[in-house]
Amino acid sequence: MVPHESNVKLPPILHIGQIVKDLDKTVEFYNSCGLGPFRVYELELKGCMYRGKPSDSRLKIGTTSVMSPY
Repeated sequence: MVPHESNVKLPPILHIGQIVKDLDKTVEFYNSCGLGPFRVYELELKGCMYRGKPSDSRLKIGTTSVMSPY
């Protein structure tokens, strides 16, 4: 890859996030590519607002660490 010169100065990227439809299938795919292991967290949030109305929510979050070659 050829380095690209830019006038924009940004700090190094430390985190990348993705929203996926099926976390379990996504984790399985990334594990098959050699990424992982993943930690999966499930959270329940009570009393949130969604489109102006009170609503309870559930989150399922997967995290892993990947060392950059740069």
